[in-house]
This record gives sequence, C-alpha cells and structure tokens, in this order.
Amino acid sequence: MYHFIQQWGKRCDIAELMRLVYVACTRAQKELYIYGQWDGREHTPSKSQVARPNRLSMTGVLWPGLLATDFRYVNYFLHKESTDDDLSKSDNDASFGITRLPDDWSMPSPPVAVTVPDFEPESPKSDETVDFDWAGSVALWVGNVVHEWLEKIANTSIDHWDVERLSSERSKWQTRLLSMGISADDEQLQDALTRIETALTNVLNDSTGRWILSSDHKQSAAELKLTGRVNEKFVNVILDRTFVASDDVRWIIDYKTGTTGGNVQEFLDAEVERYREQLTTYRKVLSGMENREIKTALYFPMFPELREVTPKLESELAAES
Repeated sequence: MYHFIQQWGKRCDIAELMRLVYVACTRAQKELYIYGQWDGREHTPSKSQVARPNRLSMTGVLWPGLLATDFRYVNYFLHKESTDDDLSKSDNDASFGITRLPDDWSMPSPPVAVTVPDFEPESPKSDETVDFDWAGSVALWVGNVVHEWLEKIANTSIDHWDVERLSSERSKWQTRLLSMGISADDEQLQDALTRIETALTNVLNDSTGRWILSSDHKQSAAELKLTGRVNEKFVNVILDRTFVASDDVRWIIDYKTGTTGGNVQEFLDAEVERYREQLTTYRKVLSGMENREIKTALYFPMFPELREVTPKLESELAAES
C-alpha cells in the first residue's frame, strides 16, 4: 500500500508538472526558448548522444515529444566551450549534439510591458474622509486573521467552539501574524492578539454572530469566490459569508473588523455607506445565479453589530459615474 501511494504521488506530481509546462509553452506568440541542464557524463555512451533530462523537469516532460519531431540537439560539449565553427556545424548536422551557453551569457531584456488602454486605477473618492482605525497595518493584520478564523468556525460548526477553545488558538494567531511581517517583540503584536481574541469572543457570545455562522442554514459558504458579469464587465468577488435562511432569503454578509475611539454609531453609519456599492455588486453577481430575495449586510465583530445594507439604485450609480 505504501509503495502504491508513493507511486500515485509521483504520478500526480508529473501530471501537475505537465499542466504547468503546457501553460508555459502555450503562452508563446512567436518563438519559444526552452532552457535546461543536461548531464551526459555518466549516462551518455558518446558525445553524440545526450542523456534524457530528469523527468521531473520541464525539459524532461517535453523530451519524448521533442525526439518525435524535427527538434535538433544543440551542440553538447563536456570539456570545452562552443565556437563559431561548432555552431555552424551543428546547424548543418542535426545529430551533432547540444550547444552550451557561453559563460558570459545573460538573459535578454524582457519585452515592453503590456499596457491596457483607457484604464485608470480607481482612486478613493474625495468625500471618503472617515479616518478610523482600520487604516493602520495592525487593523489589516487583525482583519486577515479574524476572517480566517471566522471561516474556520463556520466550516467546523460553531457548536464546537467556546471561549476555552478560542484561547487555545492564540499561538496560531501569533504564527499567522509573524508570517505577515509583524515583529515578535513589537507591542503591536500583543495589541493585535488582543483585538483578535476580542473580536472572535464577541462573535461567540453574540446571538446574531452565532446565527451568521450557524451550520443550520442551507447553501451556506464562507469566503466564497465567484465571477459574474455586472454592467457589461466581468467581476471577481469573495463573499465572507453567505447562506439561505429559513425564510428562503439569501444573505450576503461582509465582515468589518475595524474599530474606533470616537462615536460608534457615526463610524458604523460611515462604514455602511462606504461599502454599499460593493455589496450592491455582490448582490448583482448572485442575482444572476438564482431567483430569490437577497439581503446584504455588514457585521462588525468588535462591537458586535449587524447592519443591513440596502443596494444602491441604478440612478445613484449612474449619477456617480
């Protein structure tokens, strides 16, 4: 059984390599250059023959096909560099061998970058002046980890989670934060860990939070990636949480882990308005896939509070554009 699994794993590796080779080679438009390394010193009977490259390399995957076509080896030398005469000979003699790159060879300059006409990166609107805590790096790290663990809780059933289990995850949060670049001896690390624990504990103690993550919903998903066509353009979206509730209403909920030291209600109102257009896009993507009522909302674990978000009207979107 162990041998079978080992061989099966190797086959999977080769299949994945073949897929990558196919993708790489089919991107060529005019010419395709394949660079590889051969070692014929131990496996080659003579200099006119070349050992097959490692089969787990790009050239190894392509080798059978290259031999079956008019592909010509490029002059191989074991103890000397190729010369102009050698290159001339290899051009006239398809069986001569492989050509080594000279020691001073370097990669050519890359082609000019592809430009996309009539495209400008979207810039923040001038009226979006709400400068709360979410703008900082700590908030970004906290948001990433909280999203990951809310997905984990949703996928493993919230009934299996309590405050004690949550506390045992603290070392994992620290590992994730360190992998994102936060310093191990930085006070920001402890601040971030505290915020993560606060956010997730709030969710477990909040009846609305438990309802959002409940496994009793139909067609539930966390961090669901979708592609849809909105306003004659293809858009890619990621839904933090979506499900069909008992009343057959589809909910799309986006988590927002920001906090503020100011007026909480003003902060929440500003966030709702800030993300209303984004949630409208989410609604349009899903409405093209199913025919049922759809509601969108923002959930703020730090408070905690759920705010339903009404979609932007077409007239509003047209006026803004």
